[in-house]
Amino acid sequence: MRSIELFAAVLGAVLGWVGIGLLLLGPSAAGATLSIDPGGVGAASTTTLSLLQAGVAPLLAIGLAAAAIAFGALVVGGWLHARGDRQARRLVAAAAIVVAAVAVLSGTALPYLLPGAAIAVLAAIVALAPDGRRRLA
Repeated sequence: MRSIELFAAVLGAVLGWVGIGLLLLGPSAAGATLSIDPGGVGAASTTTLSLLQAGVAPLLAIGLAAAAIAFGALVVGGWLHARGDRQARRLVAAAAIVVAAVAVLSGTALPYLLPGAAIAVLAAIVALAPDGRRRLA
């Protein structure tokens, strides 16, 4: 189960970081200009801008930074839990909560963060599941 958790944590982080990159660097704003010369001939041109070029809102920037750090914490927690640290599952769960909260509360980033957030929640569910071993009192 721990290998599944680690795989889900890494996959969720990769998808999340790719989603953040696509959100910031992919075309997200478009503009058009139309010019008419004195002879009456018109020329149109269009441009596309990335979110970084158009300007990121401060609250969105804070949310994306928190999500990027939480994706890193997800991987670290999954790795530590796979190595036997039982307390690391709390780190996996906390990171998944942060990622899911940023994805849900940020309307702009939701389509980009949703795949990574969903797999992060799956990793947290696996991390918090009982391990199946019985303990003797």
